[in-house]
Amino acid sequence: LEARERTRHEAVLADGLRRLADAGYQATGELVVGEAIHEITDCAARIEAHLIVVGHKHRDSWAARWWRSSISGALIEQAPCSVLVVITR
Repeated sequence: LEARERTRHEAVLADGLRRLADAGYQATGELVVGEAIHEITDCAARIEAHLIVVGHKHRDSWAARWWRSSISGALIEQAPCSVLVVITR
């Protein structure tokens, strides 16, 4: 990632962790770069995660869904732990 883009991603991560802490939740986060499925499943295995939470945005048509692969679908198949898919609009 470019330095500016990485800084922006790190700020979003820090903000999310702060919001969770403010709500009384204990959470950690990590920014990784690479192929999404590989990086997420490797990280989950390394930290012995019990749950991966991932967002999924519905595509408009079956053709749009077919054309692009689904990260959430691949995670369900490959993750070393449970996966919670949250539908976003």
